[in-house]
Amino acid sequence: MLISSFVSIFGSIFMHRRLAFSFIAVFVPVAFAQPPTPGPDTTFYEAPLDEEGYVDYVAALNAEFNDPPVKPETNAFLGILNQVDTTDWPEGHIPALYSALGVEQPNDDRQLFITFMEYADVRGLPQAPPFDWENAAPDEEPPPPPAGTADAMEERAYSKPWTAEELPEVARWLDSIEVPLDAIVEATKLPTYYAPLVRPHEYATMIEILLPHLGTHRAIGRSLSMRARMNLAVGNLDAAIDDWAAIKRLGRLQKQEPFLICNLVGISLQPLSHDLLALILSQPGIEAQHIQEMRDIMNRLPTGESMARVIQRCERVMPLDLLTRASRGQVDALEMIQVMQSLVLRNEPVTYAVRVPEPDPLTGLISDPKFDLDRALRRGNAAWVGWFGDVPDDYQAFAASVQHIEADIHQRSAAAMQQAQRLLQIGKTGIPESADIGLIVDQTADLILAICTPGFSAAIRTERQSDAQASLEPTALALERYRLDRGQYPPLLQSLVPDYIEALPPDMFSNKSLRYRRDGAGYMLYSVGTNLVDDGGIHDFSDGDIVLRVPWSLEN
Repeated sequence: MLISSFVSIFGSIFMHRRLAFSFIAVFVPVAFAQPPTPGPDTTFYEAPLDEEGYVDYVAALNAEFNDPPVKPETNAFLGILNQVDTTDWPEGHIPALYSALGVEQPNDDRQLFITFMEYADVRGLPQAPPFDWENAAPDEEPPPPPAGTADAMEERAYSKPWTAEELPEVARWLDSIEVPLDAIVEATKLPTYYAPLVRPHEYATMIEILLPHLGTHRAIGRSLSMRARMNLAVGNLDAAIDDWAAIKRLGRLQKQEPFLICNLVGISLQPLSHDLLALILSQPGIEAQHIQEMRDIMNRLPTGESMARVIQRCERVMPLDLLTRASRGQVDALEMIQVMQSLVLRNEPVTYAVRVPEPDPLTGLISDPKFDLDRALRRGNAAWVGWFGDVPDDYQAFAASVQHIEADIHQRSAAAMQQAQRLLQIGKTGIPESADIGLIVDQTADLILAICTPGFSAAIRTERQSDAQASLEPTALALERYRLDRGQYPPLLQSLVPDYIEALPPDMFSNKSLRYRRDGAGYMLYSVGTNLVDDGGIHDFSDGDIVLRVPWSLEN
């Protein structure tokens, strides 16, 4: 397989790995290599250690993200969790989660949050046939859902303001979840957030940690967006602003979790709130008090973890944990690669049953007493520091550094894959006394790095795009306040300073002024985006301009 295909397939699966991963294994204890030497250059985290002297990475991350300890009554994550239907979450996950939170699981008959499609299942509403993503072309998109299906109703409710007469089923669903959804809005106002990591089984690697709440939080954001549009249709700006604020807060709170996928889900809520803000600013009933309220909300938003810090500290433990678990014989490393890549590297089928496997060749190699685990961990840490030790704040400097990072990752991955079969053969027979052990260890470490290093640079780029979009919003509020006072938008952004905004933020990509164009009775405010080219306000979040346009329209 071409290395580019390998990285593409693995990267895609890596991004979704924690949403649903159910491999469970039971291993027979045997004698393996000694624990590694704890230290920042080997295990990275030095404590806590388990009873055998190995770093417990789940406990280490939980301790870091729960410092100082979060009280249950101020924990926004727990407040949200208590309001959602977790019936479809992995078996055993909820009791373990509540145990880690130090509280008892609610056991009553309260109405809980469910998505509209779950409601549609209960109601027996017709649904569009599922799209065959597995066999779709890379650029193929699902067709529009057939009229009259629940999918079409949801898409309509999510697109523009609507009334209960237009979408009665969606209105009934929102009415049925009003109590839990209102409670979730209030929970997002709590001052702390802690979502503990729990292992699905004793020998689970960090890669297998389950995070089913991510999909639920995304669904909550969409539901709030739909409800806000219903309220805007009847002129209830106050209720719409409340839901907009909850989406903003939820996105920031979600970014307080330790993994890349958690951060990305938080980022995915930013476009929901951004689009809703433009829609709110386009309403004829908006007043100065609404603008001030939204300013106050934005000034009080919780802070989230930066993508760079998540990568530097949290994602780093993935290869370290996999190496350490394999050295103990606690993970069938090669089969895990099979599952994650959906590749058949051996002739036996991929299964998810509880079993007692013999160590596979890769685990056999890493658990060989002659394998220098400290050296492998140091190599992994050194590579990580070289790639992600200093992520520049300036986008143009970052873009230049990305080329070197990706070239080195590609080179290491290609070299590792070329040696994969030889390393697996050594794992079957044992490391010969005459072998260059240092070379074998280095190549094995590079193989694990290739497996555990998805498209981090693309993730950081996405974060910069999201931040650029959010940076437009304070200026948009200032523009609206100017219009309310003076009857029209200003001819130049500089006219806002200092009465309506202290200083104009720069374009996060070009480091120059934001672009501003009057457009009829409204305006376009935009960043040039990652291509650093002024495309005239043509919105293209993937590469081109990042735009906020008032008045809002579905076409824009």
